[in-house]
Amino acid sequence: MSAEQELDCLAYVDEAESNRYDSRAVFSEVGLGVEVEEYDSFTLYKWEGDIDFETVLETVQPHFPFVENPALEMINAKDEALRYSSERDHETMDNELVYDPVREWRGEDRWGDYELIQINLNRAKVVWDDKQASNRLRIYEIEDKSDAFEQLFPEIMDSSKAERIADDVKAFKTQN
Repeated sequence: MSAEQELDCLAYVDEAESNRYDSRAVFSEVGLGVEVEEYDSFTLYKWEGDIDFETVLETVQPHFPFVENPALEMINAKDEALRYSSERDHETMDNELVYDPVREWRGEDRWGDYELIQINLNRAKVVWDDKQASNRLRIYEIEDKSDAFEQLFPEIMDSSKAERIADDVKAFKTQN
């Protein structure tokens, strides 16, 4: 990342290489901010907002259609971890804990028992975390060419501020 950018939403850049990450930037508008951390094999985007998981799911699915079950990883609010082995065949797995886009869940509180849900996508992960006062959202882009953040963030947050931040993040990524 380079601190020489003239972007409206860029608030902070730390290019110091550390054991934790290579660089970090913060993009913010009044009342909304995104922290971006670059690691060797992925980029992490994280922010907080009052967003329920159903909204996140409805936003993700049109951009990343669930041809197969995305094998959600969910942590129960009772701190009981419910995890899946990556060696299992998620396509044929029949389990209440894996989201099935064909099945109807209307009228049920499908996600109410969970405080952390991770959607595993092809080139990214989307994590919704309800452990704190406001929901924390994280997007992990596994490949440099992934634009999951730029596609999802403005729609999840549904504001012109989010669009400006996403545009600045995209400009920042392409210039570096």
